[in-house]
Amino acid sequence: MPREWQVVLAIPELHKGAHDQQEVNIFQEYCPVSIKDVRTLCHLLLMVILPAIETRSFSSLCEGINRIQSTGFKKVEIDIRGDSIKTLMEQLKDAGAPCVGMSSFGPTLYALARNNQQAEEIRDNVLGLGYPMRECIITRFNNHGAEVKLLDG
Repeated sequence: MPREWQVVLAIPELHKGAHDQQEVNIFQEYCPVSIKDVRTLCHLLLMVILPAIETRSFSSLCEGINRIQSTGFKKVEIDIRGDSIKTLMEQLKDAGAPCVGMSSFGPTLYALARNNQQAEEIRDNVLGLGYPMRECIITRFNNHGAEVKLLDG
């Protein structure tokens, strides 16, 4: 990912995401995902998102991320969260975020920004909404995998 692209992480004061038996129950109820949704997600990943990263097309990347939020199991995860998370996602877009997504079962939301200035504007606009936030931070993509260091001894 280009170094200038940044991520705004908005962590609202909501109960934590699904876990333990609740998560198992959700997967049992909503899986398997329809083949139509699987095809749509594969198309978005292979034909929109990955090429957008390779060609550094920020707008295409955002198009793909925005479309994923209303597709397949991601739509289920967002629907389970209810109106408050949907409203906050829309408010992030209204605050200048070109694309917004929810991490796994949430409640953390992420918004991509073209550069640090846009990221700061999004963060400041979101914090200005008065929505109770646990944290709202700006970060960059980590373009390197995990490193394993062996200790002598």
